[in-house]
Amino acid sequence: MEFLFPYAGSKERVRAPPSVRGYTPAPVASVPAPKPAAKSAPVATATPSSRTGSIICACANHCGVPALDIFSRRRTADIVRVRQIGMYLARECTLRSFCQIGFDFDRDHATVLYGWRKIARLIQTDDSLRADVETIRQAVMYGK
Repeated sequence: MEFLFPYAGSKERVRAPPSVRGYTPAPVASVPAPKPAAKSAPVATATPSSRTGSIICACANHCGVPALDIFSRRRTADIVRVRQIGMYLARECTLRSFCQIGFDFDRDHATVLYGWRKIARLIQTDDSLRADVETIRQAVMYGK
């Protein structure tokens, strides 16, 4: 005979836990703690490439946004626009793939592709955005 009891607040029945059915699992033998490993090489950190990092800093400085907000999960319009400009410039000024740029920005490659396409489309119609992107590009390429 199987012990069934109703799930709280529903008419569905679920199987009772082992302690209710009269079964108690055997105690688990203690396992010794692993020995500390020998001193190893430092672990690589996930930091943007030097060129992508300079693009992110240039975008943050030009637009007056903290650089850490570009990496954050915030999706306010001003931060998203700066992030998308950075993704656009990272694609245009480097040889990095969408996946690599997404890794640098802590985003998915599809997000990078969307941002790149959006800025490329807006540059065609918005003169102020075009000027901003060109100013940031000059700052990245020539250190101005």
